[in-house]
Amino acid sequence: MHVGVYTSPGSLACHRTKKALDRYGVHYELFDVTRDVHAARMVQSLGYDELPVVYVRDTLAEPEHWSGYQPGSIDELARFAADTAIFAPADEAVHGIPVAQ
Repeated sequence: MHVGVYTSPGSLACHRTKKALDRYGVHYELFDVTRDVHAARMVQSLGYDELPVVYVRDTLAEPEHWSGYQPGSIDELARFAADTAIFAPADEAVHGIPVAQ
C-alpha cells in the first residue's frame, strides 16, 4: 500500500491531516503541489480544488482518495493500515519514503 499526501505550505487542513497521520503512525509520501508540477497535475486530474488530497493505492483494490481534512477517513485508513501490517508507532514513522507498492 502507498499513501500520498498532496499539500501546500501554510494550509491548516494539510497540517491537521499530516498531524493525524503522524499520530497514527501511518507512513506516507508528501508532495508539495506548489513545487512539484506533477503533483499539481495529479490533484487536478482527480478533479479536486481543495487540499490536502490523500491518495491511497493498494494492490488489492481500486485507489481511494479524498480532499480536505477528513478525520473519519483518516481513522479508517489507520485501522486498515494496522490490519495490513504497515502500521508503525508514531515515533517511528518515516515520511518522504515510499512504502512498498
